Amino acid sequence: MASKHKPPSHPGEILLKNFLEPLGLSQKQFAEHLEWTYPRLNEIINMHRGVTADSALAFAGALGMEPEFWLD
Repeated sequence: MASKHKPPSHPGEILLKNFLEPLGLSQKQFAEHLEWTYPRLNEIINMHRGVTADSALAFAGALGMEPEFWLD
């Protein structure tokens, strides 16, 4: 019998679905808050770029959480 395990979610997908959408924030608004370019954030959300330690610190600071969440 084949296992039906969903692969782990990418941090960008988690950021969009669990944080930005519930908060009513657009990618552009969040990028501006982080003082990032829109393409940089969009590449993470669209799974074309991974989360670095710097990204994890930025997300954690903006969202009031621990940076390790984004690196696990």
